[in-house]
Amino acid sequence: MDNREYAKCYIAFLDMLGFKNIISQSICEDICTVFDNIKKPFSSAQLDEEHLITEDTIKALNIKVMSDSICFYIEVKHANALIALLTSCAMFQMNLLKLPTPVLLRGGVVCGDMYAKQDVIFGPGLTYAYLMEEHNAKYPRIILTNEVLSYARQEDDTFLTTFIDSNIIFRDFDAFYTLNYLQMLSRSDRKCFRGFRQKIEQTLDTTTDESIREKYLYLEKILKNLKP
Repeated sequence: MDNREYAKCYIAFLDMLGFKNIISQSICEDICTVFDNIKKPFSSAQLDEEHLITEDTIKALNIKVMSDSICFYIEVKHANALIALLTSCAMFQMNLLKLPTPVLLRGGVVCGDMYAKQDVIFGPGLTYAYLMEEHNAKYPRIILTNEVLSYARQEDDTFLTTFIDSNIIFRDFDAFYTLNYLQMLSRSDRKCFRGFRQKIEQTLDTTTDESIREKYLYLEKILKNLKP
């Protein structure tokens, strides 16, 4: 992205819920621990016998932190770019659930035009991702539309459809496709998964705050629909 022109990117705009409370109740060292979890989760990954998330794709994935907002972005030209971005977002959320006080994310993933150089990022794609997080996500979830999936399927329809649909996302009640991080957590870290499930139950048993209850009721509903 060195030229002064937009590049077509997959963009994830994520917001850490309850971050103001974390700031007011935690010391700087503990807050830094939260941001330690913002990283690329793998050096390279074998998806199946033929497909890799390569080192080049991982190097092309960018992360921008703006206080409680985090932006993952990667140009669409890279092999398995959308899978790399979605998997990174899922790993970030799962790592945040392992903290002593779990942190939930809300976000939107889009395909759009963006300019990025050093500390400057902007573009209609970034704005679209922000608005999607702000107005459409509503719950502790990371969403995308079928339009994004359709764009990615142009490269490898069979593989991408099979891998993403069976491993990373599900179609939610409002027709947004949603990152299935709880399913992924249940398979990768049973101890953390059980602890977070207890956290959901405890929160719903004790709080009267409607905003908090709405978020955790959504998560409870997702838990009931997880595949065994």
